[in-house]
Amino acid sequence: IEAGEAFELEDRFHMDILVEDTVIGCQVRVASCIEMPDSEPKAYAVGIEFLEMHGDDHDKLRELIDSLNAEA
Repeated sequence: IEAGEAFELEDRFHMDILVEDTVIGCQVRVASCIEMPDSEPKAYAVGIEFLEMHGDDHDKLRELIDSLNAEA
């Protein structure tokens, strides 16, 4: 994901992903955080690992990923 602030590696937190009118809630871990060069204001590419997600949210995320793959 792209963020306007840096995150510490291994930080864990709750994240809500908003897709159109659907919210997907999950627990994540910061796997990487790299400052994006030449970004103004500063921006960071943050890699996350999904740790926990309710079954319904897992299905919603799978549908989102499948739809993005179909567009590619």
